[in-house]
Amino acid sequence: MSRRMTACWKRALDPRGQTTSEYVVITGIVVALAVVVADRLGFSLRLAMQTAAQRVIGVVTGYP
Repeated sequence: MSRRMTACWKRALDPRGQTTSEYVVITGIVVALAVVVADRLGFSLRLAMQTAAQRVIGVVTGYP
């Protein structure tokens, strides 16, 4: 195994956690997935959020 591969494995198995660049990549992937899902669902996502908000308000205020 090359030195570079050995260094990568050591860093991957490091118990201290992720580096800043790994957090940036993970955050970017999550945001991209959220944008794709929101784009695909579009109007139904907005309707679902609106319905959930109305139910919460109904529970808090006591109105059905």
